[in-house]
Amino acid sequence: MKFIDTPYLPQNAVKVAISAVSVEGVKTIPPPKIVSLRGALCTHADLGFCPLGKNEAVCPPQTAQYYERALAQFGFKIICGEKSVGSNYPEDCAYNVAIIGRRALCRIDITDRRLLEELSVRGFEIINIAQGYAKCSVCPIDENFCISADKGAAGKVDSLLIENTGVCLQGFSNGFFGGCAGMIDKKTLFVTGDINTLASGKIILDTLIEKDIKVVCAHGAVYDIGSIIPIVQGE
Repeated sequence: MKFIDTPYLPQNAVKVAISAVSVEGVKTIPPPKIVSLRGALCTHADLGFCPLGKNEAVCPPQTAQYYERALAQFGFKIICGEKSVGSNYPEDCAYNVAIIGRRALCRIDITDRRLLEELSVRGFEIINIAQGYAKCSVCPIDENFCISADKGAAGKVDSLLIENTGVCLQGFSNGFFGGCAGMIDKKTLFVTGDINTLASGKIILDTLIEKDIKVVCAHGAVYDIGSIIPIVQGE
C-alpha cells in the first residue's frame, strides 16, 4: 500500500479512508465526534481533518490526538492546528479546505493559520472564496475538475455547477454534494446513496460518463456525511 500524493485524488484503488459510512473493499476509519459542532455535523470528517497529501494532515486540537492514534499504524503524521473548531458558522469551517490538484479553495479569513502555512509551504495555490464550507461544497474529480453547487468555488476551477437538492443532512434543508461523495480510485466515484434521487443526478452521471468515470452508489437517500477522505491506496 502507498500514500495518496494529491489529497482526495487516488491513482489506484483506495484501501483506507476516513468515512462515517462503510465503503465496500475499503477499511474505513470513523471520524471522532466534535462536541462543539451542531447535530449531524459533529461527525463530519471534513470539519476535523484536512489532508495535505502523502502521509500528512492538519487537524484541530479536538481531533489531533484521535487521528494520531488511529492512523499511527499507517505511518501518518498529524499536524495540530491552532484554532479549535467553533460551534457556529463560519467558526466551524477553520479546516474545511477544498483541495483540487494544486489549488486550495477556502475562506481565508476564517481558516486556521497553521493550515494555511502548511498548504503554502507545500506549494498549493491558496484561493479565497466566500463559502466557508469549501470542502463540503466541492467534490474533486481530478486535478483540474470538480463538481460543486457553489458558484464562487465553481468559478475558480473547471467544474460542473449543480444543485444540492436531494442531498440529505439531518437538521438542515439540504447537505452538499461534496460531503456525500469521494473518489475511491482514479476512475470511480463513490456516492452515499442513489444518485438518481438527486435533482442534478442525470447531469452528474452524463458528465462523468464523458470523463470515463464510473459511479458506485449505496442504496437509498443520498446523505452528506462530511466527505470520504481517502488516505491509503494500493500499489
